[in-house]
Amino acid sequence: MAIVNLCAAGVSVRATRYGERKRTASNYAQALNLQAAINADFFDFPGWTWVGGRARGAGEDWPAGAQQHYGNENRPYWSFGPGLARFIDQNATPPEPGVTDIVGGHDTVIHNGQPQSFSDSFSKAKTHRSAIGISGDRATIFLFSTSDNIDLNQLSGQMIALAQEGGAPGIAHATNVDGGGSAQLYVAGKGELVSSSRQVNNHLGIFASGSGPSPNCPNAPPRGSLDQAGCDTVNGWGQDPDAPDQAIAVHLYFNAPVGGPGAIGVPLTAGQKRDDLCTAIQSCNHGFSYPSPYALFDGQPHEVHAYGIDTGGGHNPSLGGKTLTCAPPKLADVVAHPGHGSMAIVNLCAAGVSVRATRYGERKRTAS
Repeated sequence: MAIVNLCAAGVSVRATRYGERKRTASNYAQALNLQAAINADFFDFPGWTWVGGRARGAGEDWPAGAQQHYGNENRPYWSFGPGLARFIDQNATPPEPGVTDIVGGHDTVIHNGQPQSFSDSFSKAKTHRSAIGISGDRATIFLFSTSDNIDLNQLSGQMIALAQEGGAPGIAHATNVDGGGSAQLYVAGKGELVSSSRQVNNHLGIFASGSGPSPNCPNAPPRGSLDQAGCDTVNGWGQDPDAPDQAIAVHLYFNAPVGGPGAIGVPLTAGQKRDDLCTAIQSCNHGFSYPSPYALFDGQPHEVHAYGIDTGGGHNPSLGGKTLTCAPPKLADVVAHPGHGSMAIVNLCAAGVSVRATRYGERKRTAS
């Protein structure tokens, strides 16, 4: 079993593009300069035209007719992308934004850390097996293959034992993938640990350069809320769970969501103390507030959207949306207190308002 630390320098995951199918695991790894590769989903041997579940490689979806051949039946899949590595237990669940690589699973053999029990004839058949697993913190994945003839009940036990022997975190979830003559595992420097001459349709491969970024290291997206968009202020909160005490950037957009026509963006820092957050998220300084723009005080509804900016460069999720509707302001208000003075309060952002000072030739006059 290959135990892969997704947060180690230079480690990333790579699944097969449609044009890269029909190769052994070792051929696939050597062609892409990968350090490890395992066979993945069930496919139409010897046709090599489709796989049973979802499939995506390096951001490219497989053609519609070449993936999900088994439809939306209760089958899991594995998804990877910037800051994420996930076990998805239902094929019907669409991939998250940003997912670049997907391979399908078959039976879930370990779920929430517990080995699953199987009694059907397919699962109890003794044959070569391959499987993919993931730790609870999603920072470690497990590529398992064996040329021993075992059933699925034995498969989960062997994976758990090898993880313990390797000093790895516990396996939270695992699925079998294609087995029998398809079972194969390649590791650079060690060769074909489980060998098969069968060309398979897709694979899960590992880059491990030893330096550089680790793009699939789990990254929790920012969370928060756009609480209010009133005629005084727009306010809310935002926090990145990966940097729970750090004040993060929040971007407000008026008139449309980010990228929409007419959207006006305003960058903020969510660093204001809010006593309610001290209890709710065990960290206090994550509030933000921004004066509502007078330019939008026209009696018409205006969209307001907030986005939390991920400290690790990952996905920047929406913190919610509101509608701002404010009546046009008066051009000027006068506050008068006889005997104490008067003051004109002028809104420079109101329509048609501007400032004019005296020319030299206009001097020597009363204000009126």
